[in-house]
Amino acid sequence: MDVFSLVPRWSREEEIRLAANGRASFEGNHPPVVRLYDTDSDAFWLLSAASPRNPFDFWGLAYLGSAAPEIGLIHFLHFARLAGRIKVDPTFDAGGKPLSHFLAEARSSWEQKQKG
Repeated sequence: MDVFSLVPRWSREEEIRLAANGRASFEGNHPPVVRLYDTDSDAFWLLSAASPRNPFDFWGLAYLGSAAPEIGLIHFLHFARLAGRIKVDPTFDAGGKPLSHFLAEARSSWEQKQKG
């Protein structure tokens, strides 16, 4: 099975930016390049860098809705079980803001949801 066929692909320009960020500093605080979301939940992922060593690994923010958002390694193979539900947000623009900015926003939103 071609795992890359399970998730809509982003643009070639975004792919180049992800790769460049990964080469510069895989775990860096880069502005996110791609936003993926699950059509059946509140889950979303902001990818900021592609691993220069493994084409299935990305650095970014993961927010699964049921747990606090985190920055870390995102394994592309995780999306295999969500086949057909994952979409690329074509309107996403980080506006030059680093990944940490989006983490703070997502955590604030998650904390508000926890309070009811």
